[in-house]
Parts: sequence; C-alpha cells; structure tokens
Amino acid sequence: MPRAEREEFPTAGRRVTPRHAAPGRELPPVRPVAVRDDLRERRARAAEAWAATMGDATSCALAKDGRSHPAGKFHEGRTAALGELMRACPADATAPSATALAAALADEWAGRAVPGGGSRDWESYRAGGIEALREVAAS
Repeated sequence: MPRAEREEFPTAGRRVTPRHAAPGRELPPVRPVAVRDDLRERRARAAEAWAATMGDATSCALAKDGRSHPAGKFHEGRTAALGELMRACPADATAPSATALAAALADEWAGRAVPGGGSRDWESYRAGGIEALREVAAS
C-alpha cells in the first residue's frame, strides 16, 4: 500500500482488506508510521555518519590491513543496533513499547561478550550500539 494512502486512511494496528484482494484475504496490520519512520530515520543517520567517517574504505578492508578505526566501528555499531531494534520491533509497536524494547536491547548489548578479544574497535562498536539504543529508550 503506498505510503500516502496509509497516511490518508490511518489503520495502524488494524487488519485491512483491500478492495482488490480476494474475498476473505486480509493484509497484516499496518505498522504505525511514526514509530517505524523514527527508527528508520535514526538508522539512516547512523549509516550516513558511518559512511562519512569511513570515506571510501570499508570496515573489513581496514581490519584486514591491520588498521584500527574505532570511530568507524562506533557508527557501525549504532547502525547495527538500530537495525536489530527495527527487526525486533513488532508491527503494531507503539512509542512506549519501542522505547522499552530499546532499553532491553541496550542491556542485552551491554551484557554481550565483545568479539575480537575486546579490541578497541569492538569496544567502540558495542559502545555505539548501546548509545544508539539508550537514545531511543530515553526518547
């Protein structure tokens, strides 16, 4: 369903049957636009910051060359954590449920073992993810 149509006819959390659908077939509930759009925008900003920090190099290419780039890993962690939050966020999520989920994921990220033996890059990755999730939780 085009975005404009969703905005004109708010159906967040309700099942809808489009006129062109076969009788008895429903579409899944429409995601609340504000919550999903906010998360998507936050993730896009994190990805933009990651790209700006890394220039034309990828994190993997830098790691293979033995170079450390904690600032890039920080933004990569933000992007990854917000992506994980988007995937975990139910279709009918409200702002309070999304913030609670973000808080729970931040705690989970804080308790995870750091890959790479706790190197500076992976500590930065985890710190970026935790910060991004806590920002959502506080909003």
